[in-house]
Amino acid sequence: MAVANSEHLVILGQGVNEWNQWRRNHPEIIPDLSQAKLRYATLRAADLSNCRLSQADLHKAKLSYANLRNADLSGCHLDQADLHNAKLSQANLQKAKLIKAHLFEVNFYAADLRDADLREADLRDTDLREADLRQADLQSANLYKSRLSRANLQAANLLGANLRDADLVEANLHASDFRTANLRAATLRAADLTQANFSRANLSHANLSSVQAQHTVFHQIILTGACIESWNINNATNLEGVQCDYIFLACQNGQFAQRRPFATNSNFASGEFDSLISKTQKMIDLRFVIGFDWKAFFQAFQELQSKYADHPISIQCIERKTDGLIIRLVVDAEVDQVSIETTAKALYDFQLRRLNAQYEECLHLKGMSFQEAMQSIEAERRDKSTLLGVISTLATHQQGPEYTPKASEADGQVAETVADKNGGGTQ
Repeated sequence: MAVANSEHLVILGQGVNEWNQWRRNHPEIIPDLSQAKLRYATLRAADLSNCRLSQADLHKAKLSYANLRNADLSGCHLDQADLHNAKLSQANLQKAKLIKAHLFEVNFYAADLRDADLREADLRDTDLREADLRQADLQSANLYKSRLSRANLQAANLLGANLRDADLVEANLHASDFRTANLRAATLRAADLTQANFSRANLSHANLSSVQAQHTVFHQIILTGACIESWNINNATNLEGVQCDYIFLACQNGQFAQRRPFATNSNFASGEFDSLISKTQKMIDLRFVIGFDWKAFFQAFQELQSKYADHPISIQCIERKTDGLIIRLVVDAEVDQVSIETTAKALYDFQLRRLNAQYEECLHLKGMSFQEAMQSIEAERRDKSTLLGVISTLATHQQGPEYTPKASEADGQVAETVADKNGGGTQ
């Protein structure tokens, strides 16, 4: 393996301005920085196009706005590097290490990664928001077997990208463009696909268990052999023209199970897949940011149930997130789930405003200033939110598949309710 050219390293060490000027004066030279020790290097806006950087150590390097087009970054250590707005089109990132370390992330925000070779790259926990990985010149970004678990790909452009066998577990793919992408045998378990566009993508044999796919476009995708255990779709999920010969409804120890149709080598008859999918459209995720008020939600939920009295609505689970929480509702598959979601949020917002007015009035009568009143309201709201742990426990350990809260729980009497269910004591 070649090592860095010492003369090239000396020029780079003189600073980005001197380096870029040297590049302009010597366009015929291909800089060789292979295996260079460039940890913490400040290379913002540096012209590193066509450079040989294979196995270089760029740990925590500052590479924002750098030109890395057609650069060889294979096996490069880029963990915690800042690649904000870097140009990486046609770059070779095969087996590059970009894994998150400690509390920092590799930053690919808005990076240009068109035609980049990212085969087997370790991109776990990286920030790829709005990154451009779209198809260009009939070639596509190669992310074959790449590791993207928990990566942030929100609004990223992955048109035509090769993600075959990629690991996208718990990745944020919200509003991303995956049209015509190859995701065969990819693992997307628990990923957020909300509002993403997978039109004409290949998702055959992919693991889609527990994905959030509300308002997601699956138009004309290939879904044969995929696993859709507990996936969360709604009436706004576009499943028109899906090609699917058979499907799996469970994943056990990494193996797909519960094949439909049951018989091996058999395929869906006309209309069978649509009928099966219609039975899975029963869940709605309501997302709430930090500052959630359980009492406001309970009152809104009671009113929601009243509005849809002919169609039972219950809570399946409550899931904490870093920026808030998700309350998953189980609803009748025949009702308009988009309407329920919109109504639920409107009712909650109304009840929240009403309760805020009550809290402020009460605290004003006690002689508190507006700032003191708001601090007191937030403190009370945080205290009430601790009830969610108990509610979540009940939802997990109940006998049936759904859980509906009682009035006493909204009034802070959850402990007594739990004691009754468990024969005394609290959890």
